Amino acid sequence: MKFKIFKIFIDFSIPLGILGILSCAILEFNLDQRIQKNIFDSFNGNFPYRHSFWYPLYNFAKIPTIICVALAGLALLGGFFFKSIEFLRKPAIFAILLILIGPVLIVNIICKDKLGRPRPSHIYERGESFVPLFKAGTVERNSSFPSGHA
Repeated sequence: MKFKIFKIFIDFSIPLGILGILSCAILEFNLDQRIQKNIFDSFNGNFPYRHSFWYPLYNFAKIPTIICVALAGLALLGGFFFKSIEFLRKPAIFAILLILIGPVLIVNIICKDKLGRPRPSHIYERGESFVPLFKAGTVERNSSFPSGHA
């Protein structure tokens, strides 16, 4: 029993420690601004990636999510009617809750409007100020961070 609790602690503490160290590095060395300068073209006010291979993937990011939720919903419902796929009910519930709680509830409903970091294009177009990591901004709607796409 003690080993199982220790293993769970290690499984969570290592990724959280790595994320903490990376967050401190981003904050200390202004890595978010440095990375943004390489991605956002402030002269033209746009993202060069919009003309790249990755833009269709970004543009249609919601489609795989919708497909996953639909398939999980079908597996959940089918598990009540067909004994052969009954084992899929728990993973289906997990998938549905994961998508609803993560990107929908926590990111878009709770955090996005509270943190209010402006998008890089809004800084260019509207003259809004850059907001460093871990600081709340003043953008009321459609803020950049946190991202619901991730």
